[in-house]
This record gives sequence, structure tokens and C-alpha cells, in this order.
Amino acid sequence: MKKFTQLTLVSAVAMSGHALAMQSMDDEALSAATGQDGITLVIAGDVHADVIVHDKDGYQSLAVGGAAGPVATLTRTDLGFATATAGNANASGAIVMKGFSIEDTSATRTGIRVHMDADGNAGAPVLNVNIGLPDELTINTGDIYVAESARNSSHAAAYDNMGAYANEVKILDNIEVVLGDASMNLQLGNSTQGAMIQLDGTITDGLVLSGISLYQPKGTAIPYGTGSLQVASTTGDASGDVLAGIHLGGVQLKTTGSNDLIMDTSINAVNGGLLIQSNGAHDINLRDVKLGVASNASIGDVALTNVTLPTLVLTGH
Repeated sequence: MKKFTQLTLVSAVAMSGHALAMQSMDDEALSAATGQDGITLVIAGDVHADVIVHDKDGYQSLAVGGAAGPVATLTRTDLGFATATAGNANASGAIVMKGFSIEDTSATRTGIRVHMDADGNAGAPVLNVNIGLPDELTINTGDIYVAESARNSSHAAAYDNMGAYANEVKILDNIEVVLGDASMNLQLGNSTQGAMIQLDGTITDGLVLSGISLYQPKGTAIPYGTGSLQVASTTGDASGDVLAGIHLGGVQLKTTGSNDLIMDTSINAVNGGLLIQSNGAHDINLRDVKLGVASNASIGDVALTNVTLPTLVLTGH
């Protein structure tokens, strides 16, 4: 009898453990038991790619393209474009970024950290996604070209020719953008922060863009001046790319009254497009501004201070 009693007690203890294991656990209880809460994703590697953005209908005037903008938008004929053929096959264009990259250039290489949590929020559930950048994240746009696209309006429901383009012309040199120690918080379902995406954090020494060159378009010669002023309007390199343009040694964006950029920007998807709103005043500093070819002497530096950034709406047409 005594042995039977002991066996019963042992069985009861064992069964209580199994019963506890079968009980449902909410997120808070799971966190307390395991030390884990939600999902964390670390993007540890670098990203390298060529990026092609296809405009399948090419240039369209306001009457064709949409309701936003000036009433008297110039037509294709006004601007001297070729007459568009069926399906815009000869009108479709592309923006090509050769050598785009995102690299963790910080000393510790902690990667981009993504932390996701789902919260019931008293009947208004929220999926919260927080994205944290490493101490230094370097983005290179790669050289930027405009090109003829191999996709057009007839490809609306197909994926062919996604990487195809031709007759590219360089319009911008690679632009290097250095970010660091900033965060982006994305909320889906419902929002408690008042925006779909909220950008916060401090970028030490401001947001810096390096090596900006905007090139003169190819075309007929542009004569000007006489005598000593009569020089070639454009010169090209071995590949035929024009070298004359507007060149900036660097651009810095920082918060007015600070050496850093204090981020406070909200982004929302609205009926009219993507609405971007930024709070506070900023300074925009342009360093080593050169006009013509990059070997010309600089005209100096340009500073725009106490600038209130406008509300931006991005939309397609």
C-alpha cells in the first residue's frame, strides 16, 4: 500500500508537469520563461546590385499622366520627343544604377537589426517592426544612367526583359551616403505612433553625401562667346560620357544649432501617394562647388541655414 501511495504521488507530480506544459502561454509569459519575445532578424551581410527602374510609358503630359502638377504640362511634341509608337515601345525609358551597394562599414559590423512584435493593444492590434542601423552604414548609389527600356506598356502583366536596357547615358556619378545609429519604426494594422513609418535617431556629424556630379546632357553643340571665351561647351571621356556639369565635393544635412542630424520624420501612405513630413529646421551645406569640368576652380562653398523642409508627396503617373 505504501509503495502504491508513493507511485501515485510520483505520477501526480509527473502529470502536473505535463499539464503545465500543455497550457497556452501569452507573449509576456513566454518572454519571462524563455527570455525571447517576438522575432529578431539580423542582416549581417552587404548588398551589391544593379538597379533598373522602368518607365513603361515614357514621358507623358499632364493630360495623360495624372491630376497632380501644373495645368499646362508640356507635351512630347513641345519637348521634341519622337512620336510614341503602339505600346510606347519607342518611348519607354529606364533609370539605371550601376554598382548600387549597402555596406556595414562600422568597426564592430553589428548589421541591420530588425525587431518584430505583434501586440493586441486592447482590440486595436499592431504589428511593430523596428529597424536599427549599425554605427556606420554606407550606401553607394553607383553611377546613374538614363537609358532606353526594353519593357513597355505591353509588358504590364509579364516579367520578361526586367533587366534589359540600351543606349544608356550617364547623368550622375556614384553618390556615397553615410548613415549611422538611426532607427526606423514601422507599424502595420493599427498605429499608436501617429504614422506608418517614423524615423528617429541622431546621425553624428549630419547626413553627408560625397562626390556628386550632375552632367550636361548629350546633344548638339552649344556655341557661346568669342575669342578667349570660345571653348568647347562639352568634353567627353573614352566611353563618350560628357564631363561638363555641376560638381559638388560634398553635401551635409544637419539640424540647425547642432553638429548632428536629429531625425524626426514621419512617412504615411495616403490616397495621393507617399506623404513625407519632417519636423524642425535644418542646415544644408554644399562644399567645393565647381561648374563645367571637375578640373575647374571651385566657386566656393554654399550654406543654406535654418531651412524648414517642405512636406513631400511622392506619386506615380
